[in-house]
Amino acid sequence: MEREQFVVAFEKYYKSLFRCAYRMTGSFDDAEEIVQEAFLKAWRSQNRFRYDCALKTWLYQIVINTARSWKRHLFRRRRKMNSYSLFKQFLPSTRDPEEEFEKIEMQQRMNEALSALPEEMRALIVLRDFESLPYDEIATILDVPIGTVKSRIWRARSALKKEFVKQSVLQTGFVEKNREVLS
Repeated sequence: MEREQFVVAFEKYYKSLFRCAYRMTGSFDDAEEIVQEAFLKAWRSQNRFRYDCALKTWLYQIVINTARSWKRHLFRRRRKMNSYSLFKQFLPSTRDPEEEFEKIEMQQRMNEALSALPEEMRALIVLRDFESLPYDEIATILDVPIGTVKSRIWRARSALKKEFVKQSVLQTGFVEKNREVLS
């Protein structure tokens, strides 16, 4: 791959890879370093790129593996994710301060629930539900069969729901007030 082609790939995929790294780590600074490190790894190992998958899929694989390694070796303690920025894009905006406050509280609990999941489950949810990658790309990224991806995503979503309920129970009355969301 020529240098110019690599720069084009960097510009084309940087934002989506950054979002993925951010959701894996919960830190803008860490995500930026992870993506930069991942692109450096990709540049250095471009001769090992197999053309049996898309460049984007290969780059996601490097970002996921770099984020895992990053967290495992450099950040042993869990960090809380920036809840508002992570989930604000998925919720409708409102001008009612009480509704806005409840929405932010729900985002914080969801973020805490996502952070509490094991790394592999979090990666699956990030790739499928936030990045909207198809099952076959996720299978390639994680190097597992498609059926395994589907079953693990189901388990990860179930675990996220349980963890969300657990986080919500800490808030008095939240479960009763939001029963329809949780069922």
